[in-house]
Amino acid sequence: MGETVSWSVYLIISSQLPKTYVGATNDFSRRLKQHNGKLKGGAKASRAGRPWTCACIVQGFKDQSEACMFESKWKSFSQKLPRKKEVEDTGIGADDGAGSLHLLKHREAALNRVKGCVDCSHLDIEWHQDPS
Repeated sequence: MGETVSWSVYLIISSQLPKTYVGATNDFSRRLKQHNGKLKGGAKASRAGRPWTCACIVQGFKDQSEACMFESKWKSFSQKLPRKKEVEDTGIGADDGAGSLHLLKHREAALNRVKGCVDCSHLDIEWHQDPS
């Protein structure tokens, strides 16, 4: 039997734009290099906004299927939650931190919704950038 692959779901944030990205991977350091253009294979959606940094990583998924389901729910709740229009409309960006902080709070609220409908007791949720 081969080595067990560990899957994680991650939230990265742009240092240039008020923009975040949620994804799933079995090798986060490789994936972040892809998003930042240092390795081939980054998502087209993350080309604008480089460089990206890790905002949150969720680890401990049993398999790829569980990680992808969690990623999908996090993205879905992020889309469904209402956003405060004034931050987006003023064009406040990563330069003063207000737009980025708002995005992190929005993603955190969506993650809390996911935690309400999925058993996360076996998962390790680690924030690298504090949304509060």
